[in-house]
Amino acid sequence: MELEFRRLKSLLERREQAVSMMALLTPRQHEIMALVLVGRPSKNIATDLHISQRTVENHRAAIMKKTNARSLPELGQIGLAAALHQPAQSLNVD
Repeated sequence: MELEFRRLKSLLERREQAVSMMALLTPRQHEIMALVLVGRPSKNIATDLHISQRTVENHRAAIMKKTNARSLPELGQIGLAAALHQPAQSLNVD
């Protein structure tokens, strides 16, 4: 019972941290993060958003820094944890 409580508490703390980190991102960074996490290459993101590839790469670097993510899978975990914090109707699922 105590172990389950500690695990739940740890999950809630990680979720709150993820929400805090995601709040640091600009709307454009949120947009780029979503495209990165579905596997879009920087070159394609740049074309889709009518910005340079270097700008996309700068946004990606800023996203990784602000979220303290060391890899794309870790960034995905942070994004998922933060998304689970929001009500289902507010999630943007295409």
